[in-house]
Amino acid sequence: MQIPIDQVESWIHSKHCPTFLVSKEENGDLDQVQMNIQGITLKGAERVDPDGYVAAQALLLHGQGSFVNGGELPQNVYEIPLLGTWITQDKGNRMQIETQRAVYTIQTQTTH
Repeated sequence: MQIPIDQVESWIHSKHCPTFLVSKEENGDLDQVQMNIQGITLKGAERVDPDGYVAAQALLLHGQGSFVNGGELPQNVYEIPLLGTWITQDKGNRMQIETQRAVYTIQTQTTH
């Protein structure tokens, strides 16, 4: 299965938004990063992990960002591992990527 990377990239560019909120929900935990997304790429693993700890593919969001609870985003990259099966859904002001392990949401940030 190939991620519709063009769909995600088109959605990001269509928002003309300087800052996005990227959320990850996994096992009841919520992590959030505010990020200026400047590009996205799809990364393949150099070799297959027989134990399934490392995803065969990952969606990389490039840009400066910081965690909502403090701290800068390392290397200006946010990685969304694409483990198992996954789906993307355009929900207007949110793009959701659901994997077998977690739900990632990219949403526009409005300034008041």
